[in-house]
Amino acid sequence: MRVERTDGLQMTRAGAVAVWTLDRPARRNAFDGPTLEALARAIDDLQRDEALRAAVLTGSGERAFCAGADLVERRAMSVAEVSDRLERYDAVFGALDACRKPVVAAVNGTALGGGFEVALAAHHRVAADNPKAQLGLPEAKLGLMPGAGGTQRVCRMVGVMAAAPVILEGRSHDPKAALKAGLVHEVVAPGSELEAAKAWVRAAMPEAERVFKARQDGDKKAVPAFAQPWDQPKFKLPGGAPQTPAGFPVFMGASAMIRKTTYGLYDAQKAILSAVYEGVQVPFDTALAIETGYFTKLVLGPQSRNMIRSLFVSKQALEKGAHRPQGIPDMSVGKLGVIGGGGFMGAG
Repeated sequence: MRVERTDGLQMTRAGAVAVWTLDRPARRNAFDGPTLEALARAIDDLQRDEALRAAVLTGSGERAFCAGADLVERRAMSVAEVSDRLERYDAVFGALDACRKPVVAAVNGTALGGGFEVALAAHHRVAADNPKAQLGLPEAKLGLMPGAGGTQRVCRMVGVMAAAPVILEGRSHDPKAALKAGLVHEVVAPGSELEAAKAWVRAAMPEAERVFKARQDGDKKAVPAFAQPWDQPKFKLPGGAPQTPAGFPVFMGASAMIRKTTYGLYDAQKAILSAVYEGVQVPFDTALAIETGYFTKLVLGPQSRNMIRSLFVSKQALEKGAHRPQGIPDMSVGKLGVIGGGGFMGAG
């Protein structure tokens, strides 16, 4: 067994299977630039090294698989840097789901935002049955949208209607709910997710070799059974595309729902629906570029910047006691009374 650690990613190689462990415990294994590049190198090594036949991606610790992109790092980046980073995410995650060798995500804890998007890019997802773990794409709650393929992958996996709560509302799921929603393939007992993931890739190895041989023999269109749904020759969008009789009312209803719930005041929901509407009608690589374009517009606007500051950065600081007076011990409050001269508070 060989173990390497570089830039937030620990790489363990045991025989033919590589195990990649996101390892930034202080940031709940969130992606930053060096970690993303370390993953890119690991994927490249998997593709080139014929002794490696599969890979498992997981997170260190028991609480988090990956909390997504490091928002503290992102706030310090220029718009051009954010745009370049998004393109890099698309390239790295795209290399992951296009890999000719099977890759499985062993989701050991919470996976949010970019952390869930990298799991979606894997060919198979095994989640530990931890009811406290949350899996989802909460970007809409911060005035943003999934920017690393989340809108396009989820819609192609489960259909636009089923994807709406995940991408438009930012609703998260515990592992069992994620399984029911079609977002993960297996839920196993906590602590057994890594072994379950290794068992899946071992079973998928012969299929990878069959397709590799078929391509060497001239069948350039051979696709492994474990490849992403949208890479399969007869793929059709679940529920129907926008111009189909089944799909058209879905988009009509989604547009009306957004208007009713946001009064047209939130840019993120409108951008997400536009990216989905346009993206599901074009090839997947083009769809990723469309998603990146809408994400960049949101980053340029004031809404996401202010919402991230208030609802994420400032909220976390307050929860850690940033403005708590020094030298005053904690006090447990058993009963609280409010005295007022009139109105609802006073009458109560």
